[in-house]
Amino acid sequence: MSDLSGMGHLHEAGDGRREAHDEHKADDGHQVGDGREVGDTDGTGGPAARSADAPWKRLSPRMLFVHPVQELGKTAPALIVALVAGSGSGHRHIYALGAGVLTVVLALLRWYTTTYRVSPELVELRKGLLRRQISSVPLDRVRAVDLTAHVAHRVLGLTRLTVGTGHAAESEEDELKLDALTRDEAVLLREQLLGAAEAADAPAEPARSPESARAAVGSSDPIGPIGSVAPADPPLARMRPGWLRFSPFSYSGFVVLVVLVCVLMEAGLDVRHLGPVDSVVSGLGGGHGPGPVIEAVLAVLVLGTLLNVSQSVMKHWNFTLHRRRGGNLETTHGLLTTRAITLEERRVHGVEIGASLPVRLLGGAHCFAIATGVRGPQHNAMLVPPGPRDEVVRAAGAVLRAPDALTGPLVPHGAAALRRRYVRTLWPCALAVLVLGALWWDGDVPLLAWLASALLLPAGALLARDRYRSLGHTLSGRYLVIGHGEGAGARRRVALAREGIIGWNVRRSLFQRRAGVLTLTATTAAGRKGYAMQDIGAEEAVRLAEEAVAGLMAPFLVGGTGEAAEAAEVAGAGEAAATGESKESGEGSPRARPAEPVAER
Repeated sequence: MSDLSGMGHLHEAGDGRREAHDEHKADDGHQVGDGREVGDTDGTGGPAARSADAPWKRLSPRMLFVHPVQELGKTAPALIVALVAGSGSGHRHIYALGAGVLTVVLALLRWYTTTYRVSPELVELRKGLLRRQISSVPLDRVRAVDLTAHVAHRVLGLTRLTVGTGHAAESEEDELKLDALTRDEAVLLREQLLGAAEAADAPAEPARSPESARAAVGSSDPIGPIGSVAPADPPLARMRPGWLRFSPFSYSGFVVLVVLVCVLMEAGLDVRHLGPVDSVVSGLGGGHGPGPVIEAVLAVLVLGTLLNVSQSVMKHWNFTLHRRRGGNLETTHGLLTTRAITLEERRVHGVEIGASLPVRLLGGAHCFAIATGVRGPQHNAMLVPPGPRDEVVRAAGAVLRAPDALTGPLVPHGAAALRRRYVRTLWPCALAVLVLGALWWDGDVPLLAWLASALLLPAGALLARDRYRSLGHTLSGRYLVIGHGEGAGARRRVALAREGIIGWNVRRSLFQRRAGVLTLTATTAAGRKGYAMQDIGAEEAVRLAEEAVAGLMAPFLVGGTGEAAEAAEVAGAGEAAATGESKESGEGSPRARPAEPVAER
């Protein structure tokens, strides 16, 4: 397992000896290989000694009903092998019984060998039988405590608690998970961990006591099955059933259909010989007319839509966005599997609002957080699912504490950007028309198909115009706002905190140099790691970069910030980058590293 920015890991061999898996630096206060925390030089009176006073606790015994089911899923291949081996010798029942008993024993051992404890300094998890593993997280490094309850957990009144440190975990094994506690225990422990972290960041505000947290848990709990402390403020966003009208416009349901077809074909079932599919193939060949083809297309659309709506209901049902008392953001959602996810607000460096063309036509959008410490650019970072655009923008403005950041007009990128949109969109359309015209001349396609292809030209022109209208940038308070279009009518608008910008990247292709424009990318440690302003003029790029983060690009310009033409010449050589020092906490302003003289290029 890898280091999780504050999570220490120890492994203990079967003879009781401990081996350090990750040895942390002394100035971080992390646990080291001998079991003592750095700073406890004498082994008494330090944080490690106070941690040793805390008792070890076991997970809820109700997990004895859940672990066997989980172990059956993990050992399914072995059980199948046992059944196949037993069928040949006539001892199938004996093999199946032995495999079932082994699964139950493994589940019992998993519960018996897993303990945890919470001290004033650390939260620790100890598990394993032959290979003991101890994971620890300092309380002042706790940045998120997420609650998850699957169907089996909800039936038994259990909740899985996951502790995050704000560092991007590479896998689920890099997270400290308590699977599982009772609902009340998970809620109280969550309040204790987050309260300790908030107290470390703001000593003037005392952490909430367990008694006050326990009093806050009641039947009015908005999370329902998980059970969480009700925030004092009204929700920033709450999903309503009417939002489901935006869910059919996703490709995930159709991907499931394709995967299902592939699975059936791998199982030896040739779907091409099924009745409906055979009718479609015959219709395409002109055997039965266009009727079966139309019916098949409608059937695929209906099935894909139903799958998309079902997935949205299962994942986003009762989606709620809150700002907790300590300032952290919290989302709760799910129908069968419910989740409560906490996102530390100081790690949120902006928001991203996007919408595909069908969702845009219905007046919808969705919102993601641009945050550090998430696995992937969008993992655990959704702030608002697809919903009405006005409500999504309002919620995003509330998250930014800047209601007007995403509603103001953008600075357009000029005539050169518009020409490039028309050229890049229309030349494939014109090529398609020419190819179909040549095929019609040879008699391979009917005249109607060639004439219909001419509609691609006005459609491409409308698409190019739409992409240009979505293109632009502006500075709104402490945020850099970037807009651009992508794909077939999709739009994105990003509000990125200026203090979160750690560098600039300038790129110019051959055609961009001829048009006098460039692509300016604001690099950051959060989200997609870089947000580009496409086809912006050289002078405007320099002005914007200096106004957004003063002094970051200046060392990379020839003759100072005022000579934009010189900056364009530097960028025209291929690529120019200005990189500052990244600070995850967002404190301080980035500083540019010294640049080599341009004359030496």
